[in-house]
Amino acid sequence: MNEAPADPRPLSPPPPSDAGWPWRKLAWLAVFLFAAHVGALFVFGGKKPVTARAVINLVPHLQLTSAGDELIALGDPTLFVLPHPDDFGAPLWQHPADRIRPAFHYTEDPEFLKLNPETLGAAFQEFVQTNRFAPYAPDFKPALQLTAPALTDEPAVTASTWRITGELARRPLLDTPALPALAYNDVLPPSKVQVSVNAEGFVASLVPLPPENAVEAKQRAEVGETNALRIARKLRFAPAARATFGEIIFNWHTVPLLTTNTP
Repeated sequence: MNEAPADPRPLSPPPPSDAGWPWRKLAWLAVFLFAAHVGALFVFGGKKPVTARAVINLVPHLQLTSAGDELIALGDPTLFVLPHPDDFGAPLWQHPADRIRPAFHYTEDPEFLKLNPETLGAAFQEFVQTNRFAPYAPDFKPALQLTAPALTDEPAVTASTWRITGELARRPLLDTPALPALAYNDVLPPSKVQVSVNAEGFVASLVPLPPENAVEAKQRAEVGETNALRIARKLRFAPAARATFGEIIFNWHTVPLLTTNTP
């Protein structure tokens, strides 16, 4: 059994095919196109010399138009503002309305009052001398009416009070603290505190509200605001399903400060 010897050399790829045009064909094609272009210029080119055209109507002609020309009317900027002459109101605008003037013809001469210079003002002089209105001197002073002040049976406030407003007033308090009387030598305006209570009943936030009256704002003291925030922070409400908001208004009772006279 004879076996062919194996060829250790690899097989070479086939030579590439000439797919495009060679450069010689491209050069001959360019020369042919150039020669054809030059020949077309000689065949179809104009052989007549360029001459200037004769000028016709060199001098401008002017033509006068009347004011009623339509072209002149189109150049008027108020063309679409003015009334149209053929409109329904044209006769009224073109001809003013005739006004009938009244004729003042008196049938007789006016009869003027005959005044005597000697008796002129005699009635006024008599009124001034007699003074008939002296017994009836007007009196515009109203009668003085004094009313006794109404006395109330309410006892005087001897302690500080407070009240809760808003949605927070529906939640009951678990403990009610006693409000102290503040040591101050003047009357304190009410202290308002906006309170937010969470679902567990604890106070979550405190915001002191400014007074609405300008006089109260001038008399406002820190002692009232400090005690209001301190007492409101320790409040404990009954648990609820959600957080509740409201306002607590403190009406303070004050006692005068004790002063010692030093020699």
